[in-house]
Formats: sequence, C-alpha cells, structure tokens
Amino acid sequence: MDVNGKQLDGCTKDILDTLDLGAKLEAFGFDTVRIDGNDVVALYEALEHTRAGGDKPYAIVMNTIKGKGVPGVENTASNHSMTVPAEQWDAWQKDLIAQLNAMGGEQA
Repeated sequence: MDVNGKQLDGCTKDILDTLDLGAKLEAFGFDTVRIDGNDVVALYEALEHTRAGGDKPYAIVMNTIKGKGVPGVENTASNHSMTVPAEQWDAWQKDLIAQLNAMGGEQA
C-alpha cells in the first residue's frame, strides 16, 4: 500500500485522514511491514518476508514521496494531474537514469 499523504485535491490529513493504515491492517489480522517505499532494497526485503509463509495475510505499507527524484515533481501539489510535454519526460528520464547509474544500478 502506497502512503504518500497526497490525493488529487490536497493532503490526505486535511481531507480524510487515514491515520495509521498499518495499525488498521494489523487490527484486521494482517502481518504488516512498514518500509520506505522509495527504497528498492527495503521493498525487496519486504517481499522476501512474504515468501517466508505464515498463516496471516501480508500487507506492505510503503511510506513514499510522490515524484521522488524528479526535480519539479517531487512533493509538488499538482503532480497527480499535471500535463508534461514530451521533452520534459525525456529530460526526467535521463536524470533518473543518471541517478540509477550513480548508485551502481543497471538500466533495464
């Protein structure tokens, strides 16, 4: 579950505060893991946790930053509905690939 605190028309806490979604899922019997959803390694480890088995359903609550790593988009209020020219998409893609390469990652 992605928890970025945003929705189309504002911050979730100001419109319909979901409070602690992880606690709600645990109350319903889920084995719940909370992670930094922008951390690929943390996501991988959480997914591996689900493979261990168990008698409960699993939930991964990912605290994320919408638009993480993209200048002009990260934490921008309008990033749910913004129109982006093709040239801007290309520039963002190049920037994200450069960030990935700087971390020692590989481009798919």
